[in-house]
Amino acid sequence: AIERELSVLGSEIVLPLEMEGELLGAIGVGKKITGESFSSEELRLLYTMANYSAVALHNALVYRELNAQSRYFQFILESLPSGFLSVDGKGRINGINKKGREILGVGEEILGQNVQKAGSIIADLMLRTLEKGDGFERKEITLPGRKLTIGVTTAVIKNSHGENMGAVMFFRDLTPVKVEEKKVKVKEEENLWKRIAEGVAHEVRNPLVSIKTFSQLLPEKFKDKDFREEFSEMVTREVERLSGMLDLLEKFAHPGQPVKKPESINQIVEEVVEEFRPLAEEKGIKLNLRLDTTNPIILVDRNQISEALHQIVKNAFQAIRDSGRISITVRRDTPDQVEIKVKDNGEGIPLDNFRKIFLPLFTTRFRGLGLGLPYVKKIMELHHGQINIDSKYGQGTEVSLILPCEQGG
Repeated sequence: AIERELSVLGSEIVLPLEMEGELLGAIGVGKKITGESFSSEELRLLYTMANYSAVALHNALVYRELNAQSRYFQFILESLPSGFLSVDGKGRINGINKKGREILGVGEEILGQNVQKAGSIIADLMLRTLEKGDGFERKEITLPGRKLTIGVTTAVIKNSHGENMGAVMFFRDLTPVKVEEKKVKVKEEENLWKRIAEGVAHEVRNPLVSIKTFSQLLPEKFKDKDFREEFSEMVTREVERLSGMLDLLEKFAHPGQPVKKPESINQIVEEVVEEFRPLAEEKGIKLNLRLDTTNPIILVDRNQISEALHQIVKNAFQAIRDSGRISITVRRDTPDQVEIKVKDNGEGIPLDNFRKIFLPLFTTRFRGLGLGLPYVKKIMELHHGQINIDSKYGQGTEVSLILPCEQGG
């Protein structure tokens, strides 16, 4: 059968083209014109030629496959809804897709150029990624001059030896999302202030009714000393309560940027606690204070931190119906942060209410606007700190105010 096939092809010798055990093809060699048989030297030369041909054919097939994969990869990049940018180890741009060019406002001529051509902010992120060998994840930046907000993620490209070969960046135009978020935020703020106005009207109406009732009785009971004293105490009490409520409302609406100065956290906490000593004695509540032995001095707005802590301690007192315990602790957990912890053994917060505690106007008390904890949260955010609350219904609540040590002490 083989002889018949060779006869049809007019081949006297067939040389296989093999590479790494794989048959890529074959070369058929016809009879010599002279009719003589091939010598061993000629056969050796033919086999050598076949080996070189196999290598060339293998390389051609690999190149074709790589070229096809490269085109496919390029199609993927061009089809991405996000921008793509890549640079080599020297910061030269070696890849950018269509969406990337649209977002950055550049053309294909940017290829081969220094990454600075993509803009100073983009260049800074890419060069820092190359330098530190670690990328940025979901970082939001604003492109100057284009009024675009984009979300950026970068990563380092490493070879098999772990050496940096370059960096890639994926980015997405977040401007439409930000516009929608702003619309939603404006609507939410409108609804919030509408609810606050309704809450204020309700809170103001109650004391006004009491004052009006007493005022109507005043002419006929003016000579009654006990009535006059009761009237005076009631008016003073209600006016002070309304004044405090309006003061908190104003601070919640316009907390103002913190005026930070080096302050002793121990001293701030101690002053707030001393304000509550008389109330603790009156209600039979044990008030324990433990300060940090290192006396941390950090940059804070003294008034804002005092107000935040005052609100937390007041909540602790309100949570205790009869005699109980409140402990306040100042502790420098790490060199980077200070924690003020307020713990009570009051009624605790039910699970259903726990999810709402930072919502403005949420309150379980008979009186009040429910702005205390939202205001505290605002203050902590303005100080780049955080508030954590752990509560078990029927057992008590623990509130932690964590502040960064912007200035060590």
